Amino acid sequence: MMINIGGDSRKTRANILLGLVAAIFLPSLVLSSSFKTAHGQTERFFPESTKGFVTVTNLSELIRKIDETSFGKMSKDPNVKAFLDDFIKEVLNRIRKKSQVSLGIDLKELEDIISGEVAIGLIQPKPNLLGVVTIAQFTKKEDVDNVLEKLKTGLLKQKGVTLKKEIVIDGANVTHYEFPDPFGIAGPPQVFYGRNDKWVFSYYGSVIPKTEKNDHIAEVKKIISALSANKSLNKSLADHPAYKIPMERIIADGKYSEHEVRWFVDGFGFVDAAARIWPEQFSDQQIGTFKKVGFGAIKSITGIAKFSGGKRESLVRGFVYAPPVDAENRFISSAKMLDFTDKTNRLNEVPGWATQSSASYLAIHLQLLKVFDAAEDLVDELYGKETYNRALNSFKTNIRLPRNFDLRDDLMANLGNRITAVRDPKFPVEKENRRFIFAVDIEKNAADVLKTLDGYMANEDQNLVSRKIVKTDAGDSITIYIRKTEDDSETDPMDIDPLDDLDLGDDLDLEEKPKKSAGVGVIQEVGYAVQQNQILISPDVRFLEEIIQLGSQDKMPELVEQPWYKEVNSELDKIKNSTFESLRYVQRLDLPYKAAIELFKQNKGELPIEKMVKDLFKDESDKRLFDVKKLPKDFDKSIAPYLNLIGWSMTTEPDGWMLNGVLVKKPGNDTTQDKPIAGKKTTDKEKPADKKPADKKPADKKPAAKKSSSKKEKKS
Repeated sequence: MMINIGGDSRKTRANILLGLVAAIFLPSLVLSSSFKTAHGQTERFFPESTKGFVTVTNLSELIRKIDETSFGKMSKDPNVKAFLDDFIKEVLNRIRKKSQVSLGIDLKELEDIISGEVAIGLIQPKPNLLGVVTIAQFTKKEDVDNVLEKLKTGLLKQKGVTLKKEIVIDGANVTHYEFPDPFGIAGPPQVFYGRNDKWVFSYYGSVIPKTEKNDHIAEVKKIISALSANKSLNKSLADHPAYKIPMERIIADGKYSEHEVRWFVDGFGFVDAAARIWPEQFSDQQIGTFKKVGFGAIKSITGIAKFSGGKRESLVRGFVYAPPVDAENRFISSAKMLDFTDKTNRLNEVPGWATQSSASYLAIHLQLLKVFDAAEDLVDELYGKETYNRALNSFKTNIRLPRNFDLRDDLMANLGNRITAVRDPKFPVEKENRRFIFAVDIEKNAADVLKTLDGYMANEDQNLVSRKIVKTDAGDSITIYIRKTEDDSETDPMDIDPLDDLDLGDDLDLEEKPKKSAGVGVIQEVGYAVQQNQILISPDVRFLEEIIQLGSQDKMPELVEQPWYKEVNSELDKIKNSTFESLRYVQRLDLPYKAAIELFKQNKGELPIEKMVKDLFKDESDKRLFDVKKLPKDFDKSIAPYLNLIGWSMTTEPDGWMLNGVLVKKPGNDTTQDKPIAGKKTTDKEKPADKKPADKKPADKKPAAKKSSSKKEKKS
């Protein structure tokens, strides 16, 4: 389905919330949305069988608050608006082609009739009964009636749309339609639009095998009756433990009881339901496999979002609800790898090679040996019984190795429980933006790890493996193992290679990636090295050399003294729980996006949002969603001032994980003020802001791990 854009409806502030507003009349698009929602009581009108839910307490207020953020200001900047409008138009065209139905309604018309709460939910009252429900408060009845009449006229002109009947349910006028089936599964979806004295609503009922059409009518009657009486359903989402318990935890301290958006996803229940409606995007086999090996312990993901015009522009707070399986086990089978708990918290020990030019920093705690052991059930379930053990035994019995080794005992058992990653863009950007370093701590014997890595590389095809010795300024000799990889779409399930399968992708997925159609012949290099009790891995060998040189210098990390780094960490410290912090991620958005846009202009890469949309529509074409010619010419003046800082923290709780995310203004950034930014020159007075020393040391700063004085350890 498609909403036309024209006239005032091209206001970008409305376009920002396109999916949310349009979903009032386009419920079939809910599954492709990623919109977050706010505080309200609409969950009382959705049944306990709700699998996914999003609600906004006041749409107009939310739009106003987003307008006050840097992103809202950027969307109205003339230098950026034409570019964004062009992208939105292209996305809407794809939606129209997919859904085959055009409604002919302006976004401005929808925005004008909605005055308060908006809620969207995917319900599954029966295994074979699925519906997408949207409800919203409106301002004037006559405006709603006009839009519904225009909707009716537009729909009946569409091929395959049939008006079944017009009915009255508890005083609410409802029109029942049949739409063309966009997926060709089992029959025409049953669609209902209508209003009562307070709410305008829609219901999109998918018809899957064994669905009774009358069951959809029954569900519509239940929801409309509850709305008309302003009375909660007998068994509503509001009372569902998987929703109620996490939401109570999120707002327990009272700080976030007032918020603009809230949402709920019923774990694997949502995925299973979505797979029935949208089989293109979900695999029943994979869903069943992960549930079978224990990941069904994740019951739900619930959260809120809050916007403000201050230094912290927005906050997202969520809870992944995973109560213990039983009195003795928190998780079972392969789900044991989800136990992030670690006795020693070293999240704040930033490595010395994190420099002032670093654009992002990630630290995550995983019990790596437990992850390795827990993978057995999952691997065997995916690739066949005993696949895991056969793969491990192949290392022990391989006569081509200079010495046989046990991958578990010689490598994994020596590793620590922390992984760190840093991204460091370089300008002008080169063909591929791959300056990314991934480091795994070594807890025990670095010499054994080095021997294992050397033996592993000796067993590889030597035409694809090379070695390079780096002489450091400290006099050490560090070996970089360079492994070339071919992009081959065919994978041998018996080739279980723990090093080969490491995901070295960009944290924002910004670098150019070879397309599957390229097949064999697309060569990329990955470098491995062992230094300072860490395994260093990077898809940019030259960058890895730089990191090794920096690692040989016994110095404090420059990153922790950067004002932006202090700013975002300070905000995360204010909101994170006091329990063990399993993950922290901070990033300044301007540098990686500048690199991505430079590649994009050179036609050598895709922007993250462009890739996301293409993946959503299974689009493997080379056609651009953005018009490169409409990109602002000067990124530093037109876009960079609006790109601020983001941070994420995850703490491990007894029954799940608490997630906290923030969007924070850069120190000295005044883009939320009502004054022109585009073309603004940076004065000499403004420039030193990022270099000015802080008045006091940040709470999260700790010395980097001391360099070992042992010559033997240095060489390893």
